[in-house]
Formats: sequence, structure tokens, C-alpha cells
Amino acid sequence: MPNTNYSLSEVAKLLGKMPYQITHLITTGKIPEVQRFAGRRQFSTSDVRRLRRHFARQTNKETNEIQETNDESP
Repeated sequence: MPNTNYSLSEVAKLLGKMPYQITHLITTGKIPEVQRFAGRRQFSTSDVRRLRRHFARQTNKETNEIQETNDESP
């Protein structure tokens, strides 16, 4: 990934998410606020990596919860 800035919609498209999912993480403080230019969020490559890791951890956690639920069922 080249060192550049991405808009919210570009990041969402790169990660296969909806823009509101990323905005929610920022507004709830789950990830730090990103730089703004002219009132719009500008995501650096490191911001994109941080989001990718967050969503990967979230997916792994959900997968583990499903497996635990399946293990508990008769």
C-alpha cells in the first residue's frame, strides 16, 4: 500500500466495510481519531492497517464465540 491518504469511502471499500462502521469505531473511541483536512477525515496507510487489525480481531472474537456456543450445545 503506497504512503498516501484515503477518504472514508475509500477505506471502507478497501476493507469491505460500510463507512458508518468505521465512523462508529472513531466516535466511540475504539480507535483514535484520524487527521482531518477541510473537515473530512483523511486516513493514512497506518490508519488503514490499524482498522484492518481491529476488524480481524473482531472477526476472530466472533468466530471463537460461535465455536464456544456450538461446543456447549448438546
